[in-house]
Amino acid sequence: MDNTPYIKEFSYGKTEIINIIIPIITLCIGLPLTILSFFADVLNICISIFSGSAIEMKLLVELVVILLALGVLLTLPLTIINKYNTVQTCKTGLRVRVFIFGYKWKEIPWEDVVDLELANRVDKYFQPIWLIMVKRLTYWHKQLGYLYGIGYQPCILLTSELDNRSELLDILKAYLKEHNKAWNNQLPT
Repeated sequence: MDNTPYIKEFSYGKTEIINIIIPIITLCIGLPLTILSFFADVLNICISIFSGSAIEMKLLVELVVILLALGVLLTLPLTIINKYNTVQTCKTGLRVRVFIFGYKWKEIPWEDVVDLELANRVDKYFQPIWLIMVKRLTYWHKQLGYLYGIGYQPCILLTSELDNRSELLDILKAYLKEHNKAWNNQLPT
């Protein structure tokens, strides 16, 4: 692997584009409406405080519900978007294209690749989902780890829709075997 001077890219192609449209629309519509509702409630609470009248419990409950909705609006769509990452391999490690309010490349050194595991579920084509467990990535990748049964360990999903997935798995298995990492010789794809 060290003799590979170029970067090899593995992407979801059109699948990635199709699967991020709905979450982005949700963010574009839901986020401004939720923020607007939040500021309207804060303004009503401020008016109540400055006018000397009691703050209605209804306003406080609405404020809590809006804050919870804001958390869900930020977590769910961004977790879905980050489910389909383009992955590049090179001599120094992995590069992962993540969405953090815009696409960015995150570098993951080989030392930070912890394990390769089969998820406890299959993809929409009934093929196994592999998880690349890493030391650190984004909050949304931790959510993916939780959703796919490995706790809050950040992970990168490899579904059957990933172009040349078996080649990427072979590269990862070779690295983990060479460095005596935790890969458990699980079933091949």
